[in-house]
Amino acid sequence: MVNHRWPPLKIFLSTLLVVIGVAVLAKLNFHSLKLGRGELETLIASLLFTGQILCLEQPRYATNRPENFRP
Repeated sequence: MVNHRWPPLKIFLSTLLVVIGVAVLAKLNFHSLKLGRGELETLIASLLFTGQILCLEQPRYATNRPENFRP
């Protein structure tokens, strides 16, 4: 990954405050928090798509031209 750098600390703190605010407004109770099958499948799918996107950023795929394929 070329020119990859972490966002500034300000962004991390802002995101943390937003997540905490949403948890407070939603009255989130960590003791009764359970993930069902749908939530787990969604999390797994998002991780797989993230991995795919990160793999496609590699320089060896820079010459691929997906617009050449037509249905």
